[in-house]
Amino acid sequence: MEENNKLIELEIKRMEFWKEALNKVDPVLNYLTQKILKHEAPIAKSLIWGAAIVIFLVLGLTFTLVLFDKLDNSAFTFVVGTIVGYLIAMTKIIFKSD
Repeated sequence: MEENNKLIELEIKRMEFWKEALNKVDPVLNYLTQKILKHEAPIAKSLIWGAAIVIFLVLGLTFTLVLFDKLDNSAFTFVVGTIVGYLIAMTKIIFKSD
């Protein structure tokens, strides 16, 4: 009986220790999360702008080549369809619901 009480007291002390440890870790995790978000936002913004520039360059180049009859119209249609598909896929990934 006395041994059971000691085991119960030991288990209670363990639970209190872990509870206190988790309470101390939570502010650190919140700080690190905010720090990561602060640094990831500009990177994501740069990537979006970079992708937009590349897309417009490809569209402009293919449009110019079609305009001067250096490229077939069906190739331009293919490029536009590919870019639209890419944009739809990326918006699904970015705005996915968890």
